[in-house]
Amino acid sequence: MVPQHHLLTGTQHRRAVRGPSRGLVLEKYVHTHNEKLKVHIFRDHPVGTEASIVANEISLYMWNHFPWAAESFKHVAPRYRDALVSHIRDNIDFEDCTDEEVTACILKIAANRYRDRRCRLHKYCNELQAKGIDPVTQPYRNWAGSSDDWRWLCEHFGSEAFQRRSEANKVNRSKIDSIHTQGSAFFAQGMKRMVRNYICNHTL
Repeated sequence: MVPQHHLLTGTQHRRAVRGPSRGLVLEKYVHTHNEKLKVHIFRDHPVGTEASIVANEISLYMWNHFPWAAESFKHVAPRYRDALVSHIRDNIDFEDCTDEEVTACILKIAANRYRDRRCRLHKYCNELQAKGIDPVTQPYRNWAGSSDDWRWLCEHFGSEAFQRRSEANKVNRSKIDSIHTQGSAFFAQGMKRMVRNYICNHTL
């Protein structure tokens, strides 16, 4: 059953997280400005001075509410993805965008963040195993999922099929030429910033 969502992440069924201020960026923005965060979408990514808040909110919501016993993001039950989209739309105003554009943007970010989180969990399990520790006995710090999900992940990471995919992905990543160095800012944000700066510098 998907939890009911109030305005702002973590107001219901929230578990312990790192530090008292983690995940409160959007809440502080709404409290300070007394309105929803406003962003635009450019090439399937949110852009604007506060656009990084969108990805952070999506990541935090999934960490607290999504199941992790799934092969990948696309294997997560649709009701969780639908609840995520509803939550983000309730808290963030995507200006001059269609519903299809907003949904596509949210789900694209969510898929990337879900994958990145799984990569960190996999790395954590490998580090424990290198120390001779069974990762099942030491869940990831601030683990917000169930104990069954954590056990499933540990067994999944150790499976032969996953190990084959992991090695193949390492080879593919080694061929990537474009390295992201903008922190939490998307490539699309950087592109739009470059266009804006060019216009400003070449306009009399």
